Amino acid sequence: MGFYSFGSQCLTCDNTTLYCQTCNNSMQCLTCVSGYFLYNNQCYTSCPNLISYANTLTRTCNSCPTNCTQCTGDYTLVTCTKCVTGYVLDNGACSSNCITSGYVNLNGVCVGCSTMCGTCSITQTNCTSCDISSLNPYFYNNRCLSSCPSTFYNENSTFSCLKCLSPCETCLNSSIHSCQSCLSPFIYYNFDCLSNCPAGYYQSGYNCVQCVSPCQ
Repeated sequence: MGFYSFGSQCLTCDNTTLYCQTCNNSMQCLTCVSGYFLYNNQCYTSCPNLISYANTLTRTCNSCPTNCTQCTGDYTLVTCTKCVTGYVLDNGACSSNCITSGYVNLNGVCVGCSTMCGTCSITQTNCTSCDISSLNPYFYNNRCLSSCPSTFYNENSTFSCLKCLSPCETCLNSSIHSCQSCLSPFIYYNFDCLSNCPAGYYQSGYNCVQCVSPCQ
């Protein structure tokens, strides 16, 4: 039981404040004995759940951090578990938006984007960029792909998918002379798309095939 100064006397804290170490009158604790925590001038074995956390260094019940309505932890690390309206929970802290890279706000909680995305928005699978060091580095229609779809080519400086130039149907790069197949009615020949095969070649399907010697 603690004591407080009253004029020239040292008086004991009231029996209702049995676990006070010090007090400023018979009813109001200032500090608590070991194993108890100060909350609203009273000593308790544990702090009010969620709205505060037990600071074992000062033996006080400390309020949750700003914008945090529920929390857990100790003086070394306090983790928010719920935020005030208008803020999102991001790795144990409350902020106005998700600041952790690769996270998206889902119902007030920042969660990691799909492993296929570098960053995302609205949903975990709606990619806004790709991780270029991953197996799916190419960005196409809010998805991250290992290789661009047909009629597009892998653009390796921006890791995006760009449309092949007509009359190429599929291609290697932005050059019109990098075709791998052709749009109808063009015929494929040596990375080009032609209207007719050159001398010494004949059309087979959509490809130019070399004539067999001695045919020309």
